[in-house]
Amino acid sequence: MYKIIDDFLNENELKTILESINNNNFYWFLIERANYNSEEGDFQFMHTFIKKGQINSDFFNCCKPIFEKIIQIHKKPIHINNARVNLFLKVNKKKGLGFHKDITDSKNFLTFLYYLENSNGYTEFENGEIIESKKNRAVFFNSDLLHQTVMQTDVLFRKNININFMETND
Repeated sequence: MYKIIDDFLNENELKTILESINNNNFYWFLIERANYNSEEGDFQFMHTFIKKGQINSDFFNCCKPIFEKIIQIHKKPIHINNARVNLFLKVNKKKGLGFHKDITDSKNFLTFLYYLENSNGYTEFENGEIIESKKNRAVFFNSDLLHQTVMQTDVLFRKNININFMETND
């Protein structure tokens, strides 16, 4: 169903990504509804690196170590459809943001989530299985699996990188 890899990147690669994302020049966009099954008021912040296969950000290069590691693991070239970093704000009571599929029109895509800090927030699958938000943890799963973000109550910000990709024969 899913594959978890802890200590996904080396410390220097992780440090470079965090320095880019936590930089005052890094810009965030308010997404008023986290996904199509979110309730009104279930917002998040997002920065998109790649949208529909096209580079969409000057900060694209900070994620190159992740892209290279995904290729190394899958031993095939990949096509990245979407890549973004999500930012969730601390809440007083844990709340799920709505079960959804990252890609609804194809079964060929995989989702990659990469957690940038430890928190008590997590990713929950429809069957009740939970992936804890642990710094430098990566998880791969089919993009058509129903899952949701569950908000954190312990840290002010929770960030993860979300990439939707497919293996290619190129």
